[in-house]
Amino acid sequence: MSIKLFMILILVTSLGISSASAQTGITVETNFGVFQQGQAVMITGNAEEKSIAIQVKDPTGISILVRTLEADSGGNFNLEFRIPQTATLGDYQVVASIVVGDVPIINTTTFEVVEKGEKVEQVAKEKKGGGCLIATAAFGSEMAPQIQF
Repeated sequence: MSIKLFMILILVTSLGISSASAQTGITVETNFGVFQQGQAVMITGNAEEKSIAIQVKDPTGISILVRTLEADSGGNFNLEFRIPQTATLGDYQVVASIVVGDVPIINTTTFEVVEKGEKVEQVAKEKKGGGCLIATAAFGSEMAPQIQF
């Protein structure tokens, strides 16, 4: 019985270590979470490897951008691209990947594209959530002391 427990412990420990090391291989983010059609998006991140593959997928899963970048000496990378004026509205996914010792390491982030002319700040605030819409409506403002409490 103790041998089975020992083997399970070794298996769980080894899986935990490989999972943790894979997650630290690459980071990726965008400068904002919401963009209008036609706006520029800045993708930044850091990677253990020099060569980074970046893919941006629209809400339907179609790749709208595929690039290979070189990280600087500190592992930092950035890429700027412009969202098309006629881009599909919705959530976009940025996929960044590297290969470390024949093992692909992938990290993703998302951003939303809204219609040109729509207030980006309002959409970002609504997406962030956390507040109570009914309470805000009842007191007239999310800054009312009753809601802040």
